[in-house]
Amino acid sequence: MVSLLEYLPVITSGLLVMALLTLFMSKKNLRIQSEYQIYARMMEARVKLETTEAFTKTAAESPHFGYYFSILLAIILPHSVQEPS
Repeated sequence: MVSLLEYLPVITSGLLVMALLTLFMSKKNLRIQSEYQIYARMMEARVKLETTEAFTKTAAESPHFGYYFSILLAIILPHSVQEPS
């Protein structure tokens, strides 16, 4: 008759492999989640900055932002993009 103790090393090594795979997958998922959180915080800060009066005034005076805004407008109204002079 076969004893359960004979299979103990195989069962233990299988559990160890499964635990290591779970650890590496969890670590990768946490890294991806933290990258998304960092990106979300950066976008939130950018939106807050772009809605300030000082930024709006500076952007209105800048030809680069004028071109940027015209590109955004072109998405809504095609054929309205003009090159900066």
